[in-house]
Amino acid sequence: MLGQEEQGTAEVYQYSIDWTQALDGDTITSSSWTVPSDLTSSGTSNTTTTAQIKISGGQHGMTYTIKNKIVTTTRGET
Repeated sequence: MLGQEEQGTAEVYQYSIDWTQALDGDTITSSSWTVPSDLTSSGTSNTTTTAQIKISGGQHGMTYTIKNKIVTTTRGET
């Protein structure tokens, strides 16, 4: 979990997950995100150790769960 942060519906936030410890020397080859329908993803990217997403939208006072799935060079999908 990335944590909770209050965001206005017109604001765009970039969230990042650093997978370095979990990778244990492996590297990310691709990353995909699951985003609730009330939110809008305006871009995703990844490096060999991190995954990033830009999010906007949502409703005031709501809590949303955003999930990230990565594929690694050695272990495949995690």
